[in-house]
Amino acid sequence: MEDDAIGGVLADYMTAEGMRVWLKDGPLKEYARAVESFGSYAQYVSKNLTPPSEFIPPILGSGWRVRPETIREKPMHCKATDGKSERYVCWGRVRNFRDLVWAALNEAVDSAERPVIIVYGIDTVPIDAERSGRFRRIAEHCGLDVGFVRRQWLAAAATG
Repeated sequence: MEDDAIGGVLADYMTAEGMRVWLKDGPLKEYARAVESFGSYAQYVSKNLTPPSEFIPPILGSGWRVRPETIREKPMHCKATDGKSERYVCWGRVRNFRDLVWAALNEAVDSAERPVIIVYGIDTVPIDAERSGRFRRIAEHCGLDVGFVRRQWLAAAATG
């Protein structure tokens, strides 16, 4: 909002609070989806986070693969399979753990397999041991599995 190229232009149309809400509920949410290679704005980002096909198999085991057609949002999630079983997997940052638990619990009610929550960090935002321990205890209490990964930034694929 302090940048004249953004806040200066928006100030002609809305208050500072209005700008904050609009940026949070519009462009920033779309950006979060786009770096996951998801949504209509994915083609415009210059970098993406590593895809679920790279971080889910190490958590579930080498025989597991992501079913790409099942990838959805709110929170980011998919179904993974080992050819015999299918599991719901959702992922997000530390700050989104509460939303991940709620999504996994809702899935657990209708699923024979335990849902999996994956909490990720990136180079600049690591997951501390105390917090990950608490997340493990919460997940176990709720009958959920939880894993932790560090995701990398990748150059986005060029679009034609």
